[in-house]
Amino acid sequence: RKNETFDKLDPNNEYFEDIYMAQKIDGQWSNIEMLGKEINTKSHEATVAISGDGNTMIIYRTRRNLTGGDLYLTEKLDGEWSKPEKLNDNINTPFQEASACLSDDGQVMYFSSTRPEGHGGKDLYIVRRLPTGDWSKAENLGPNINTKFDEDAPCINKEQTALYFSSNGHNTIGGYDIFKVNPEEEF
Repeated sequence: RKNETFDKLDPNNEYFEDIYMAQKIDGQWSNIEMLGKEINTKSHEATVAISGDGNTMIIYRTRRNLTGGDLYLTEKLDGEWSKPEKLNDNINTPFQEASACLSDDGQVMYFSSTRPEGHGGKDLYIVRRLPTGDWSKAENLGPNINTKFDEDAPCINKEQTALYFSSNGHNTIGGYDIFKVNPEEEF
């Protein structure tokens, strides 16, 4: 949407995306507020995932040349979101990483990527937080999950017993359909 700070149009003639927030108070939604300039830049930003406790957010930010984008992490500290930090090269590549989710304990992340070593299109990957706090090398979820088409938008449940994702390559009924797998059984 157009706003006072950012009114630039993208190559599709649409306003750049920005991240807004509203709170539900006594059953009523507050007015929306645009998050600050630490979160919203002159590029596209989109909320990809929020942790179960609401204090960690994964952001997708388009690169300045608009040819792809990367994933960033921001933490809510004393009610304010920290400056987003670009996730490491085990996650972000010169290709597109546009969707992700965190396990409830913040130790596991699933994400999509168009990196060429996959099975084709967008594939789903997993990384684990190392004792150093960094993320492990990305592991492709394999051919039972990934097809030569697109798998995207992963979402893990609280117990980490169900991974939901969308795909247009698993005998869908047309376009993207939603699938569910048990991570322990599949990979």
